[in-house]
This record gives sequence, C-alpha cells and structure tokens, in this order.
Amino acid sequence: MESENKSSVIINGPVNGSNIVASMNNSSATINNNTNIDFNALKQLVSKIESDLENAKDAESEKMAALKEQVASLKQSIELQNETSAVEILKNIAAGAISSGIWSIGSSVSAFLGSLM
Repeated sequence: MESENKSSVIINGPVNGSNIVASMNNSSATINNNTNIDFNALKQLVSKIESDLENAKDAESEKMAALKEQVASLKQSIELQNETSAVEILKNIAAGAISSGIWSIGSSVSAFLGSLM
C-alpha cells in the first residue's frame, strides 16, 4: 500500500507573506494579493485629478465625461477599500488622460502606480 502524505493546518486569522505549494483540498480560503495601497494618498490623488479635470479646457467633452465616470468609480473603490479595483481604474484613468492630452493626470497616476510596484 502506498502511504499518502497529508497534513492539516488550521489557521484562524490573517496570514501575511504566505505561499501555498501543492494544493488546497477541502479548504476555504480568502486569498488577497494586496498591494497595500495607501488609501489616504489615493484620496489626495483623486482630489488632484478632479482639480486637473476642472482646469482642462482643451479635452473633448466625451473623453472628459468618461474620465469623470472613472473618477466616480475610483471613489467607490476607495470607500470599499478594494485595492484590485482601484488599481484597474487607475490604469484606465491614466490611459484616458494621456489619450485626452491631459498629461498632468496621466503622469500623476502613472507615478502613483509606479510607487506600488
């Protein structure tokens, strides 16, 4: 008979810096790949984005509306402290701002994203 090598680990509470090698059978887990966003800094970035949007006169109104929708979504992600969503929205804001010619927003968001890496 072959012997199976099985072990059980029970952890009640958060675990940081863990790796799972092999598989998790009959388990429940919430796995977050947190980038540890500083949500206070992100709120300040949102304020700067909103200010830059107000000062941007040359951008197309359709693109401005899309950026404002993205900012509203970002605010919701901040409120929920949803890091994954916030990062994706930030990427969309950076791309939209750059394509709209609003370089100040694009560079600010890109710098913030770069600080996460």
